[in-house]
Amino acid sequence: MWVTVGTYTLSKSWLFTPAVSGVWFRIQHSQPPLGRKGLIAQASAYAPVELNGIKRLWAKRETDLYQFIQPECWSDRVIALRGVPYDVEGAIDWTVTLDVWQGSNDSVSELSSQIAELKSLIELML
Repeated sequence: MWVTVGTYTLSKSWLFTPAVSGVWFRIQHSQPPLGRKGLIAQASAYAPVELNGIKRLWAKRETDLYQFIQPECWSDRVIALRGVPYDVEGAIDWTVTLDVWQGSNDSVSELSSQIAELKSLIELML
């Protein structure tokens, strides 16, 4: 099942979640300013912060799914989020909700089948 990690208003500075376990993360956008760009990554939960697996985040109506496998050398990790303003002084005004998939191995296979079904639907739409 999906468990909400938190809701974040993106800014040009990195925002960090509490320590979180899991592999699959879902981003839901709240009234996204379409076309805005951002970044999502996993980060070490201790100083100095080390970012790993930085990925592009786009403001859109659809939900995004990201996979982050925690490096074995990290005892804890957080998810880092950041918006990219159009200009240096620009406001971002973009709120996202981050969820993590928590479940048994059976639940993981159920999630995988849901992902495969979504991919099939997307291919039909193209």
